[in-house]
Amino acid sequence: MMKKMSFAAILMAMLCAACSSKPDPEQLAGEMIAKARTDLQNKQYDAARDSIKSMRVKYPTAIAARRDGILLLDSVELFQTREELEPLGPELDAERVVLKGMMEKPHYKKNPDYFAQNRKVFAMEQRYDSVAAKVKFFEKKIEIDKSK
Repeated sequence: MMKKMSFAAILMAMLCAACSSKPDPEQLAGEMIAKARTDLQNKQYDAARDSIKSMRVKYPTAIAARRDGILLLDSVELFQTREELEPLGPELDAERVVLKGMMEKPHYKKNPDYFAQNRKVFAMEQRYDSVAAKVKFFEKKIEIDKSK
């Protein structure tokens, strides 16, 4: 009788172990995506990026979460680039005012400071245009990815 009960208990334990479900990779990956969203809201761009990349490695079968991760990673890049662009406009405007002031003086083209300022403004314009193009790229990429 005791053998039957212990056999039944072992059988029940094995049945319970076999029936227990494995953690859902979509759910676990979704938790990592939620953490990345929180990091993005807190402007912790590197942490958000790391969470997304880690999720992609840990849960390669979580297809829906990976799709969300692509959009979220693009959003991280977009927000960080917008933040980078924000101070460039006023700085560029201030340097242009300095350049314009130099141009109002007679014989300004003989002034080496004018040429230095002109190069500085040109370099800043190049930087501004480059970062602005990056913002437009990520905006368009997100738009396209959302339509898929």
